[in-house]
Amino acid sequence: METVERKQSKNWFWGVFLILGIWWLYQESQGIRGSQVISVRPQEVQTLEIETPVRTKIKRGDRFQVKYRLAKSAKPKISIQGQRVKIICGAQKSHASFSIGDWGTGPWLEVTLPNNLNPQEVLVQSQGDFSAPGLKTQKLKIKNTSGDLNLSELQVQKMELQNRSGDVTLSKIWPQSQQIKIQNQSGDLKINRFETKKLAIDNQSGDLNLKQLQVKTAKIKSRSGDLHFAQITGNDLQLRSHSGDVRIDRSKFDQGQVQTDFGDILIKHSNLQPVKVQTNSGTIRS
Repeated sequence: METVERKQSKNWFWGVFLILGIWWLYQESQGIRGSQVISVRPQEVQTLEIETPVRTKIKRGDRFQVKYRLAKSAKPKISIQGQRVKIICGAQKSHASFSIGDWGTGPWLEVTLPNNLNPQEVLVQSQGDFSAPGLKTQKLKIKNTSGDLNLSELQVQKMELQNRSGDVTLSKIWPQSQQIKIQNQSGDLKINRFETKKLAIDNQSGDLNLKQLQVKTAKIKSRSGDLHFAQITGNDLQLRSHSGDVRIDRSKFDQGQVQTDFGDILIKHSNLQPVKVQTNSGTIRS
């Protein structure tokens, strides 16, 4: 039979093991704050690449710096490969505990770019809310798994957004961009106040709101969701909606086609006479 002393020893062992486990989980859930200055000459940075599973912001400042509050297992790794700077965060394993411990503020990553650093290319893979006010680059490409995207006051020539889940807001993009391409799987799109030569939107599910745009060609395809266009001018509009109402206000296009399978079309104070408008199941009003 097992002696009392041996039982007490085993209980003591498992007690220590449990305490250490709880302490480790607590430390992970609290996360760590940190910052790191990236020592590189601004003119040598051609590509900035970011992979992040948390809320992320790119902003302007005095120096190239990364700040964060993350679980220890997700501490960002920064590497410089030639003219490419990569910032990669690990998986946020204790996200749920962290959010509770931090009263809902959650983990975050902040990348500061000095005013004289304007990379030719910015590549982002995100799984949380993402914003980049005042970003200046030739090419911006974002793949977003979950979280809202908020992009404002950008200077960009080519932009490609792939959004799986989350709302997207684009505003004040200048000067005139060459191409903006958006693939949206789930979430509302709100786009306003910019000029572009080519606008292409492929929307699977979500409402689409466009306002105060100047585009040469616009090709928009939507499977599910209402579409509202206001104060838009352009040369060619190609719009196809499977399910959802379409409303066009104070807009003008020289040619194109507007078609819905299931949904009403309302056109107010707009000049679309050269544009072919039709619906398979719904009404057309003006």
